[in-house]
Amino acid sequence: MKNQRLLLSFAVLLAAAPVLLSLSGCSDKVGTPTGPGTTGTAGYMGRLVYNDVDHAQQSASPIIAYSDSNGSNLGSLGAGFVWSSGSGWFAWMGTHGKDTGTFITNNSGTETFQVDTATWYKGYPIMSLDGSHVAVMERTDYYGNARLVVFSLTYLSNPDTVIVHRYIISNSPGHETLPCFSPDGSRIAFYDSVDGGQWLSIANSDGSVANKIATISEWGEDYAGAIDWSPTGDKLAFFDNGKLDVVNADGSGRVTVDSGGMASWSPDGKTLAYLSGEGDIFLTSDLGKTKRNITNTNQLFEGYPRWSPDGKKIACVSWPAGTDPDFTTTSVKLIDVATGASKILATPGYVATWLR
Repeated sequence: MKNQRLLLSFAVLLAAAPVLLSLSGCSDKVGTPTGPGTTGTAGYMGRLVYNDVDHAQQSASPIIAYSDSNGSNLGSLGAGFVWSSGSGWFAWMGTHGKDTGTFITNNSGTETFQVDTATWYKGYPIMSLDGSHVAVMERTDYYGNARLVVFSLTYLSNPDTVIVHRYIISNSPGHETLPCFSPDGSRIAFYDSVDGGQWLSIANSDGSVANKIATISEWGEDYAGAIDWSPTGDKLAFFDNGKLDVVNADGSGRVTVDSGGMASWSPDGKTLAYLSGEGDIFLTSDLGKTKRNITNTNQLFEGYPRWSPDGKKIACVSWPAGTDPDFTTTSVKLIDVATGASKILATPGYVATWLR
């Protein structure tokens, strides 16, 4: 088992000038999953990692599990909670060895770095698609308020090292939540309560140049994935008070697509998948003028849709209709976009992300 160096350079944006701190440490690699085959990361693209609560006997932390694109189980990685992935890595929160905090693991499961040690968070780590940034919501008080913290990651191969820069998006009083990175990782969209209102805002990933682009009535904090950038980075889909809206990244052209939320753009940017007000996952390629129900279940709700990199499948979460999603009642489901055929990957299970 080789050792890996983790070098952290914390650049905290408190005002006009950053405060610079430095810290060094080490982290061992995580155990290799039982199934994924070749070394490196290319062979793992299009596979899933998801939270399998059943392996944790519903009482402990979820187990991060692997499957292939057809839903065949490929083994597990260890205790933790995975939420997003990007370019050969995925981000998760949990315990690795004796360490607790936020981690990144490469797609093969052979290398893990600890990004941060703090555990007082109000949300799960969000990784940019290019793997260059990880964002978390950091609590600022006991009343539920939080601010966004972004970690910029630079990967070095000799020795295996990740250089981490830490940025605070804003120190203004209020609440920042549900972040989503632009496709190139340079910008971050989030909900913001400040100046007596609620907003959809965009900032540079280093915390500079934050702009309010749309007013929000109610962002529905439990709706993880409530914001999603289009693959071209020019539009955002977002939840607002029971409806799904789309707006240009400059704040113009806001339209309401449908009731619902939890939207996800297809890899080619042509289609939105979302949780409809009826509790099923709908697809639309014309901002709601025509819609297709791909789940069509009476006794279940489906949400948290995640497109496969090739656009052929959608991973989602299902739970009993009329209830809120809960770790003990949710299932991870895989849906064929063309046929609507589905397969349950884990019950209980929670939120899947595709390796990239």
